[in-house]
Amino acid sequence: RRSKLQHMERNAHLPGTSACCCSPRWNRRVCRRNVTVVKAKKDGKGGVDETKNDRKEADAFLKAVWYGAEGFGDALASIQGKKTFNRSDDKGEGTSRPIERREVLQMLRDDYDKCYFISGLGEMSAYDPNCTFADPFVSFNGVDRFKKNVGNLGSLMQDVKLEITDWEEGEESVQSKWRFSCILDLPWRPRLAAAGGTTHVFDERTGKVVEHIEDWDIEPGKVVRDLLRPSSKTPTNRAEAFFLSWSKGDAVGIWKASAKAVMILSIFSFLLVLGLDYSASGEIHPPLLLLLLGLAGAVTEARNTRYRGGERT
Repeated sequence: RRSKLQHMERNAHLPGTSACCCSPRWNRRVCRRNVTVVKAKKDGKGGVDETKNDRKEADAFLKAVWYGAEGFGDALASIQGKKTFNRSDDKGEGTSRPIERREVLQMLRDDYDKCYFISGLGEMSAYDPNCTFADPFVSFNGVDRFKKNVGNLGSLMQDVKLEITDWEEGEESVQSKWRFSCILDLPWRPRLAAAGGTTHVFDERTGKVVEHIEDWDIEPGKVVRDLLRPSSKTPTNRAEAFFLSWSKGDAVGIWKASAKAVMILSIFSFLLVLGLDYSASGEIHPPLLLLLLGLAGAVTEARNTRYRGGERT
């Protein structure tokens, strides 16, 4: 460990580089603005501690999540009227001259300072426009697509905290280790946290990054659990109360939190079925189950309604 720290300190003070990458100020970045992949855990003998079938199922699940997130981000950007990012508008584009390693390293550090792979706010001038972005289950080319994806989904992230835990420079690449957490701007405000690493591979001719390879040390089951669990232990709205009860397996709490929605949907469905039944046969056959659900929801909602200090709870 001591030799690694000494290596980091020497690299930090190379001419044209910044020592901040090894300082606490640089190691911890807080942004106000992921692909989530599985990294196989190793057993004591260095083998992979998971079956091939489990890995295939996890990869298939996360691949579907990735493409679903990309589609959701595109739809969100369309609704919000965001302009599609064009790398040609970015600073530094159009420069074909080789870039010195120390300059590329500083560009990468500047991008990390802006939480670029979460927010999409970095310049990414150290990257080749056709750079390959890869992880254990998906791969694509192009800085434009990368910035579009992280920028779209980054708008849903709040209180993002990114900490660089390691930085190793080699002859052909740089590897960073990091961990981050954020709160998703959804009605129940779940918190996501993960750790992982990124390997930046350089082109010998241009000096730019031509491969960006990520590993996220997180399990699919934990991703799902975190998405369904509010970050706050004290619910402030129905969505938080519902998902908090769901995560605890509290059936009574789930019913209380969803009573109003059940009441509205049941009454609407009851009236709709009555109308369709009458228009089709000229007779009315009341759907008693929907009526009972609506009444149960109404009773529960009436009992849930309380006023404390002028606020409804």
